[in-house]
Amino acid sequence: IEQWTRLLRVATAAGVVDLDDPRQAATQLNWLVMGDPVNQAMFLGDGAVPNPEDLRNHVVSAVDTFLGRLRLEG
Repeated sequence: IEQWTRLLRVATAAGVVDLDDPRQAATQLNWLVMGDPVNQAMFLGDGAVPNPEDLRNHVVSAVDTFLGRLRLEG
């Protein structure tokens, strides 16, 4: 989360995104990425862990969702 926080602070300073609290945003991104796979494994066991391709697709989708909310107009 600290690495994401640093990256989001740089992106905010560069005007790429507009964040009041980069650390909170980093935590939110973390749970967008981890939430479903962790829940599946906890509640359904190791067999529910996504295969590498599905996991990659999940991560890409989570990051797209996160960035879609933060993109600046223009």
